[in-house]
Amino acid sequence: MHERLRMLREREGLSRAAFGARIGVSSDTINNLERGRSEFRDTFIKLICSEFFVNENWLRTGEGEMYSRSKTIALDSFCKEHNASSLDIRIMKAYFSAEPNIRHQFVEQFLKYIKEESKEAEPKKVPDMSQDEIHDKAMEIAFETERQLSMEKKPMEGSSASATTQAG
Repeated sequence: MHERLRMLREREGLSRAAFGARIGVSSDTINNLERGRSEFRDTFIKLICSEFFVNENWLRTGEGEMYSRSKTIALDSFCKEHNASSLDIRIMKAYFSAEPNIRHQFVEQFLKYIKEESKEAEPKKVPDMSQDEIHDKAMEIAFETERQLSMEKKPMEGSSASATTQAG
């Protein structure tokens, strides 16, 4: 079971600290479990299986598939439980399919927008928009965010090139 924990952590692409943080334990605890210095408690096994959608039988015995269900199904279930529209689901899937740095930029822009909106005395009426108009606007925002991010990278690339030239 110790080796399978390490396999799971590496498959998830997480450090011991990041993996432990997801389940509320330290990196030392994960290290000790992976190396066989500590034994697994049932509650800990169930927590891992719940958090990472792992097949408990696989974790305990190595038999069967690693994952009990796909993460897409988990997102779809979450959306269904929260009465998400098909547009809500498309937006969430588009958001999570973007690179992490793009998602970060989007969240920053979104928070900036909310902050500016909250400063205004009277809230703006949100215009009625069709799903296509909402999709087009979301794509426009995503492209603008990507453009701004690439513009920010260009000066940094130029400065590293000039630093190399000066050092050489």
